[in-house]
Amino acid sequence: MKTTIYLFLLLLIPFLVNSQTLFRSGKFLHHSTGGNIWGPNGSSTSIPEEIGNYNAAHGYTGSNAVSMTEQWWPGAPISNDNEWERWHRIFDNEDPDADILPILAANKIVVVKSCYPSSAMTNMGGPWDTLVYTRKSMYNHKWHLRSIVRVMAEHPENFFALWTNAPLVAANTNANAAFLSKKFTTWMKDTLAQGLDPEIGAFPSNIYVFHYFEKMSDENGYKNPIYAVSTTDSHPNAAATELVAPQFVNEIFSAAIAYEQGARVLNLEALLEGLYVGGGAMKQAYDENGPRYSAGIADHIILELHNAVNYNNIVYSVAEVPISIYGIASVEIPYELNGDYYITIRHRNSIQTTSAYPVSFANAVVDYVFDMPSSAFGSNLLEMPDGWFTIYSSDVDQNGTVDTGDITPVENLSNQFYSGYSPEDVNGDGLVDTADQTFLDNNQAEFVSTIHP
Repeated sequence: MKTTIYLFLLLLIPFLVNSQTLFRSGKFLHHSTGGNIWGPNGSSTSIPEEIGNYNAAHGYTGSNAVSMTEQWWPGAPISNDNEWERWHRIFDNEDPDADILPILAANKIVVVKSCYPSSAMTNMGGPWDTLVYTRKSMYNHKWHLRSIVRVMAEHPENFFALWTNAPLVAANTNANAAFLSKKFTTWMKDTLAQGLDPEIGAFPSNIYVFHYFEKMSDENGYKNPIYAVSTTDSHPNAAATELVAPQFVNEIFSAAIAYEQGARVLNLEALLEGLYVGGGAMKQAYDENGPRYSAGIADHIILELHNAVNYNNIVYSVAEVPISIYGIASVEIPYELNGDYYITIRHRNSIQTTSAYPVSFANAVVDYVFDMPSSAFGSNLLEMPDGWFTIYSSDVDQNGTVDTGDITPVENLSNQFYSGYSPEDVNGDGLVDTADQTFLDNNQAEFVSTIHP
């Protein structure tokens, strides 16, 4: 009898492993803005290209590879209106022209976004607004989103990504509407998605909020003109595609896979001075044979989580984390680590840099961006000529300070005409030469060193 049970288990276990539901493929339901971001839209990249880079960076092949197709949102061409109030009716199955159920049945991942009229908000509003679905008040928008989230939570067989609103250029909106849109989308990401909304409470683990509005807008809620087709056309241009496409792929697929595996994921954004080429992008680090890593990967970093009270206590560490040419990295974190931790980034020849404050890991997806001095402990980031901020380079010997201990090995290898992948190659071109020494000289003169709690 025991032998029979044992043989049964041997046969059952592989079946259970192979039958795990994978959240690797999906559908992007969009309007014209989404089509531009899908790309290439005149950009050097696109969402399909970044999907290829993501698979290569993570070693995903076959059934484990991620994939996505795009589609004009359900309801078109009968209606091109996909505001939040329309999505509310669609997910309530009350729209005769747009059936979402076949899409949910055919796709494990579903990405939902609204079109520009959702950003044409008028006032804060109140409960009476719910009598008129189309009234564009803050109260109504929140009501729509809460309803959509509740329905999505009833579909654990799907993973959803909700885009925040698309911002409008100044010529196409007004200060009040821009302010309200910024306030509403910030609520989506920082309150609703963080489980802090008193009506929704804990945010469903099968939903991720992709904060498109923040990526595209200025401090007043207007579309940043550098990402717009023109001063009168709010649609994203090639620069917007180049910025958002890799973030779209990394954030959404990493969150979906974390949901699939019952894990937690940390999405980081940071740029490294030595590899920085401008426009929020880095070059690939080279060795003697060319790019050291696969397409789209700039280099590898080390990620550490430190105790919020005692920084010297490293709670978790993972090495060889790929960071993309756009400074994006994702790390799976053990689910039991659900407290507050300082996030520290280490790199083979960069200054150890730490988050400005302990970050909460209570949610399934944690996002942190080293993009401003206020995001790094001690404001320890370097402003580049184009206004982007990077992590300081040149700590070749990794002792926390740029000094003669870093300069000497660089000079020695430079005299030997060394080529290859090494900490002494500060600018990552595969050679150790005077170009690397320039970084060292500049940072030594500024007494650059690590700053941490």
